[in-house]
Amino acid sequence: MKRNLILYLLLFFSHKFLAQIEKGTYVPSISLNCSYQTSPVKDSTANSTQNYIWNAGCTIGFGKFIKDNLSLGASFNYTYGYSRKTYVNNNSYQANTDNKNYTYSENLSISLLKYKFIGENFALRFGPTLSAYFSEGRSNSQFYIFDASNGTYSQQNPTSYYNSLISSGSLSAGIQYFLNKNIALTGNMGFFAINYTYSPYQKMKHPNSEAYTLNLSLTPSFNAFNVGLIYFIRPKK
Repeated sequence: MKRNLILYLLLFFSHKFLAQIEKGTYVPSISLNCSYQTSPVKDSTANSTQNYIWNAGCTIGFGKFIKDNLSLGASFNYTYGYSRKTYVNNNSYQANTDNKNYTYSENLSISLLKYKFIGENFALRFGPTLSAYFSEGRSNSQFYIFDASNGTYSQQNPTSYYNSLISSGSLSAGIQYFLNKNIALTGNMGFFAINYTYSPYQKMKHPNSEAYTLNLSLTPSFNAFNVGLIYFIRPKK
């Protein structure tokens, strides 16, 4: 039984497929993501710093091969994030701070990808992607300031609001290994990006202030690597 299973797997992974992806093939996708990070720190006087961040989101995508080995696709992502940083001083409560951040973001991307087969099962994938990214958030802070008029500390709780719109163009490349005609393992790396950022609204409730920023950046991103599975719905013949 075990020998037959091993033989079947060897035949499955060594099977040769057509070295192309036909026009009319569809590529639907959906993914859920969640991350959590915490970093508690205590010093010699038992003062403590606590940092933690978590994010959760969903991405829905759909692509179609408009020519053999050439796909046009789009995806939409929504992400909610929360982070908090606190500092507790056991000798002086006036040094204590607490910062909370809430963020919401939406991202729409359109990509044109060319597939170049190297052998029957392996293919290179490369092409440009255009994205529009909108984010908004709220930050709540708590700290103490010294009032020289009466020699006491007063607690401050300012709230700030902000949003930004980022448009970007990037080039990416990846490699795929077809496990069968419909399923492929994929690895993808972004290696070049131009980002245009506009933040039309940044405001603090206390003290009252507004700021406007505009940023243009050129960002190599060799570390933006991800892996996954892709499912191809090929046209019936």
